[in-house]
Amino acid sequence: GLVGGIPANGTSTNVLDRWIVSRTHEMLRDVTLGYKNYELDKATRPLADLIDDLSVWYLRRSRDRIKSDDKADRDLVLGTLRYVLKTLALAMAPVMPFYAEYLFLRVREGSDSESVHLMRWPEEGEIDVELFKEMKNAREVVTQGMELRQKAGLKVRQPLASIEVTTNLSPELVQSVKDELNVKTILITVDSTANTSGI
Repeated sequence: GLVGGIPANGTSTNVLDRWIVSRTHEMLRDVTLGYKNYELDKATRPLADLIDDLSVWYLRRSRDRIKSDDKADRDLVLGTLRYVLKTLALAMAPVMPFYAEYLFLRVREGSDSESVHLMRWPEEGEIDVELFKEMKNAREVVTQGMELRQKAGLKVRQPLASIEVTTNLSPELVQSVKDELNVKTILITVDSTANTSGI
């Protein structure tokens, strides 16, 4: 399977895991509503959006955790990944039956049905809107930082001492932003009168 013998688990407290699980719940809510209303465009668009978030951000930021010697954290990320991929397979089954079956068989667990098409529809879970806002801020800082690096001709592999941002970043996400931008310190200035603080 894609995630070894690690059971599906959507309860990790790691900020990236919590975010992708919440995004999965949001996808499931929107897909379910689209199917119920016979609006296939609204039912399928969230699938692509989740796949994009999963590959472009979650897996990029989780690579080191997956390869880590910290077994407990590695199990958390792999359990989260299995949970997300299984839910994604179930949600896409009505419109992409063959790929959904392929994906499901790669993440299937012993107690699951032998086919994605024999499984119950997954239950909707909690959606953390506040965490979505925090992650959006962090990703915008990364995007802007990458654009500034490009304009200045500074490649990502060249470490920077610091960057100054005017977006208030969640402390949990600061390290992800530092790693993406290869910068040692982030100076946050929320408004022109506030003091700049470095983290």
